[in-house]
Amino acid sequence: MMRASWVVLGALVTIGCATPYGKGELDPERGYVAEELPLTVRAEGLDALDGRWMITSHMPSGSPRGGRQLMTIRTIDTNDDGRRERYWAYDFHLRLAQRTGGGEMWVESHILEPVEQTRELRVLADEVLAAIAEGRRQNVVRWSENGRPVLQLRPVREPIQIDILDRMDGILDGRDAHLVVFRGTREGTGGQVALLFTRAPFYHLEDGSFGRIRGWPVLVVAGYGNGPSDFAAGLDDFDRLLRAIEMESNAAALGID
Repeated sequence: MMRASWVVLGALVTIGCATPYGKGELDPERGYVAEELPLTVRAEGLDALDGRWMITSHMPSGSPRGGRQLMTIRTIDTNDDGRRERYWAYDFHLRLAQRTGGGEMWVESHILEPVEQTRELRVLADEVLAAIAEGRRQNVVRWSENGRPVLQLRPVREPIQIDILDRMDGILDGRDAHLVVFRGTREGTGGQVALLFTRAPFYHLEDGSFGRIRGWPVLVVAGYGNGPSDFAAGLDDFDRLLRAIEMESNAAALGID
């Protein structure tokens, strides 16, 4: 079975960052802690999963694993002037794989472009599914012989057949959320995936002109994927992961109550 975490990569775009977006560390006491966002995955929740799942996004020291090997160059138009900027972003805040089996779980976030900021969660979810199904193109990085990154535009993969199995509204850490469960199939193989979308109570912050701070809304996406015959057995663990996610507000930095 193909691993399931391909489903969201490249489906949403994020804003340019001076430092890599999405970086975070594992702390034995606190769990996963994002570096520039008030986002954590509590240690007790990860400990409850440890016997069946291993964290693949981080090294035993707690640092993100692989550096740029687990990052992507993305582009975005920050001010609707038609020019897109390039930046590095980690594909996942946190990623876990089943110790025995082909299942994966992950947490990621995406900073919303102006045109995406007012769209309903259901609409954003549909856009992600459409991007997966169409095999859209995205900016990716290839490494040259001298070790330098070379930006290329290529299809993410062949189009994927998407069959929605269920969808419903819910709650993630007190915030409205939207869950989509679907089966993805490509060339006769595939798996089932659950994606939970929620608007974070925090913003991605950057220093602007004249000492001002700029902020952009963030979409948090948690995912779980497995083979069709094993999918149901892992849903309780996905629920444990979701319950361990904590998000706080940093709106005061923007003068927002």
